[in-house]
Amino acid sequence: MTDVPGQTTNQAQPAPPAPPPPQQQVQPQVPTTPPWGMIVILVALVVVTVGTVWALVAYQSIFKAPTDVTSVLSSWFTVVGTIVGAYFGVKASTDANSAAQSTIQSTNSAAQNTIQSSNYVASQAMGALDPSRASGIMPPPSQGSPPQGSPPR
Repeated sequence: MTDVPGQTTNQAQPAPPAPPPPQQQVQPQVPTTPPWGMIVILVALVVVTVGTVWALVAYQSIFKAPTDVTSVLSSWFTVVGTIVGAYFGVKASTDANSAAQSTIQSTNSAAQNTIQSSNYVASQAMGALDPSRASGIMPPPSQGSPPQGSPPR
């Protein structure tokens, strides 16, 4: 039967499209490692502190003037400051890198989900069209090249 305005046809109505595939929420996974850097830094600080105290006690006969004690303590502060500064500098850059990698992964996952959902909706829309109209929108593949996804000849 042909479609005439105002008349109904006896053709079966197409089934409603299936819902799009569920989108998965991917939680960013930030890799964690044991705090070996902090343990090494704490051990180094303890060793430097013990060494400084030992030097002040063992050589107290030499350290009579306050400027001598100040020299030893300023050296100690220099070493401690250098160690702690290096640790936190490396730690901050490592944490920033991990956070950036996590953001990249979650963004890529969200983009993939959007692409898959869009492809699904487009496929459903093309499937709902009359075949003669669909062929006008999407011409058949050329005979010279195989369709996408087929093995090479």
